[in-house]
Amino acid sequence: MTNKLATVFAVAFSIFQITLAQETELKNSVRISGTIENFELDSLTIGHRWDDQFVDKIAVDKKGNFEYALETSPEYFILFDGINMIELHLKNGDNLKLNYNANRSDWSIDIEGEGKERNDYLAEFQKLQDNFSFVDETLALSSKNFELKIELAEKRLNDKLNVVDQSDNLFITEQTERYQELLNSIKEEYAANEYIKANLAKGKPSPVFNNYENFSGGTSSLSDFKGKYVYIDFWATWCAPCIAEIPYLKKLEKEYHNKNIAFVSISIDEPRFKESVEEMVANKELPGVQLFAGNDRNFYNAYRVTAVPRYILIDPSGNIVGANVLPPSQIKLDALTGDL
Repeated sequence: MTNKLATVFAVAFSIFQITLAQETELKNSVRISGTIENFELDSLTIGHRWDDQFVDKIAVDKKGNFEYALETSPEYFILFDGINMIELHLKNGDNLKLNYNANRSDWSIDIEGEGKERNDYLAEFQKLQDNFSFVDETLALSSKNFELKIELAEKRLNDKLNVVDQSDNLFITEQTERYQELLNSIKEEYAANEYIKANLAKGKPSPVFNNYENFSGGTSSLSDFKGKYVYIDFWATWCAPCIAEIPYLKKLEKEYHNKNIAFVSISIDEPRFKESVEEMVANKELPGVQLFAGNDRNFYNAYRVTAVPRYILIDPSGNIVGANVLPPSQIKLDALTGDL
């Protein structure tokens, strides 16, 4: 009897030790698992949000299931499936289960497990960013309806943030500042669009720029292009969406090379980065007329540019065709200019 009792105690103690070891391991690591529907690749990519010091692959089986573990101090990560970029805030002890549809047009994600509240908030923040991507429907809202939309978005964010563990005070502080910055930028963009509709409407004389440095030599002014349509691209070397449009701009410039239109790109990089701009112009063989604004922000401000890239189309008489037209990857020039 004594031997049996000793055996029972030994087994129970072993189970306790295993359980304790598993709990300790979980507290010292992050676990991520889940299922992705309509996923055609064999892996996800995970990396730090702001740098490439940590990048790794997460295997995904044929049913879309994945599981992953890592050790980290509180840190922001990006999970990338080739289409969607999912921001996560991870710290040791988190045990997240993520489920979503990679092809769902109305993107959303279901999150369960330890760490859910912080990452639910980030998913809501991402949805807000997508919802306020300055699509025509948002910019066309009356000021009253726009303010209502802002209020509802802020309430949703606050509701999500209020359920986050208050001990995560750094996360709460960072995200409070972040969503205020986002909402302020949304309001600025809406106000800029209202100004554009009132003061930079189609057919009105365009504001002008004078004597911008031309990387091909000398200087250029808007008046130099009178008699032609002018497709203007505000861009910067640090702007990833600007860089992503370069192949399309090259294609567009080539397609209309012998037509009555000039493609003018204006870098808004600070003067101290002029050499970097010049190098990018040369290395990427940027097309059309490449100009450097330097300290002159008059033209930029006249068009109420709040973010780059931004595209403008001016007619041969110097009048505005569009103060905020589509990028090279989407624009149909013939529909705006007629027969060039």
